[in-house]
Amino acid sequence: MLIQAAFRRMGWAWDAQQLEADLARLEGWYLGGGWYCDGEPTQVDYYIPFGMHFYGLIYAWCMEKEEPERSRRLKERAAAFAVDYLYWFEDGGRAVPFGRSLTYRFGRSAFFAALAFAGVEALPWGVVKSRLLGNLRDWFAQPIFTADGLLTVGYGYPNLCMSENYNAPGFPSHRRSYVVTTNRPIDAADGGFSIPAEEDGRPYAEDMVEWTQDSVTARFPWETRGICCEQGGGTPLLVSAWPNTNLLHPVTRISTIRFHLEPGTHWLVTVVTGSVSRTLSGTNAANTKEVHGI
Repeated sequence: MLIQAAFRRMGWAWDAQQLEADLARLEGWYLGGGWYCDGEPTQVDYYIPFGMHFYGLIYAWCMEKEEPERSRRLKERAAAFAVDYLYWFEDGGRAVPFGRSLTYRFGRSAFFAALAFAGVEALPWGVVKSRLLGNLRDWFAQPIFTADGLLTVGYGYPNLCMSENYNAPGFPSHRRSYVVTTNRPIDAADGGFSIPAEEDGRPYAEDMVEWTQDSVTARFPWETRGICCEQGGGTPLLVSAWPNTNLLHPVTRISTIRFHLEPGTHWLVTVVTGSVSRTLSGTNAANTKEVHGI
């Protein structure tokens, strides 16, 4: 659904019949009152917020001009769902353990990020933010990482009894794979989590940003964020987006892997983690590479 929509927006060849078939299947799963099922009427769990509504909101935002009526309908359903889904979370952010694929852990709070992305004010924005960030804080306070910082299969701690037949040891890690074919040289980039920018006149401390040939990791008292290139020969860097009209300086940096691709077909693989994914050493943050305006 999203792939066909992206091709359409980019002016590339897209399959209208396939897109309509995908959207019809989503429609067929709608139960009313903002709720979908996942194929069967009895399958109503976290797949609804982090599947149907998450992708539906991205589609609604992306295709608002081309399909205003469908986009409006998808946003209205998400707004109705949000009023109920709010109560699956306590005020501190912890959510009800219920249904399938609990090893996805904080995937359940992605729905609130999608509301903000699509501009759907189903709840006061402060409530949306508190549910999203509260859930992330709750999970990052749990012993869910291995000693080298990888997410484990399990729930509140590593526990294979919580696994399902499609889970693998690296399943919770945020690994991205791309196959890119180009007939001319191009530059491509894949971004990880954003990090706070330095304050004016106060650069990052030497031990806050660490580099290897294929990774960059930023450490803060409250969390660690990194991105690593596993395949494709990419270069790690920190990217500064142009500030918007309300800001004099960028307020974030984005950990990024940049690729230079010659004509041909390339397979690119990156890994994004919320903790240290490997032992990093030896690079001074003064050597930080920055690209503006990517």
